[in-house]
Amino acid sequence: TVLSGMGRPEWIATDEAGYVERAVALAADLEALARIRAGLRAELEASPWRDEQGLVARIEAAFRAMWQRWCEQA
Repeated sequence: TVLSGMGRPEWIATDEAGYVERAVALAADLEALARIRAGLRAELEASPWRDEQGLVARIEAAFRAMWQRWCEQA
């Protein structure tokens, strides 16, 4: 997921209740929220999501693998 790629797996919720729980906890901790906001742009810039060439290469590899599986089943 995007959050995993950004190094934020603790923000991932598996259901609506988990999402609300995480959002409320984060909103209640103003110091942590300020630290997150201060570093979020740098985290995004350093994340794999900003590696366009690497991302395209991984997507191409995934398409190639899907195509090969499909061809083997045909």
